[in-house]
Amino acid sequence: EYQMSRGDQLKVGDTIFKFLSGSDVETQYHEIIFRMTVTDGLTNLANRKQLDALLADGITRARRHGRDLSLLMIDIDHFKQINDTYGHLTGDSVLRNLASILQKRLRPNDKLGRYGGEEFCAILPETNLSNAVRTAEELRTLVAAHSFVAEGKELRITMSLGAATLNGVMQAEQLYKAADDLLYQAKRTGR
Repeated sequence: EYQMSRGDQLKVGDTIFKFLSGSDVETQYHEIIFRMTVTDGLTNLANRKQLDALLADGITRARRHGRDLSLLMIDIDHFKQINDTYGHLTGDSVLRNLASILQKRLRPNDKLGRYGGEEFCAILPETNLSNAVRTAEELRTLVAAHSFVAEGKELRITMSLGAATLNGVMQAEQLYKAADDLLYQAKRTGR
């Protein structure tokens, strides 16, 4: 039996692993680098790359166990106007605050991430469409009632949401598209 020590390398197939102890500075460095690759730097939520991986994993689990999986696409209404009026620092503050509000309302096993720009995505395991729509409405109401502050002035933020549920042989891209189409339908019918 060989006792591994810091820096030892182990080859398994074509992959070489380097042994690092938990208190090692290099281990901490690798953990930081990994977090940076899967986390949005502004909101500390999952980034798009991580959302894609989480959704693919969620779809696999939902199919394996015969469970529902729903997806919410979330977009801040008139966000460009906030940036143009108050500046990008205020826009960034709104994004961070919104991320916090959404994260606190969602369940621990729900996955929230920043899809891009002012758009967020929530993966809701074991959630059928009616419960996803109910969650979307609760989030919309919660954000509309919240007072965001910019330059000493109160801002009222609204958002539009689209909810879709996995069905049949739908793949991740199709689920994203279904939720995104419903998001833009919500924007067209009144923010």
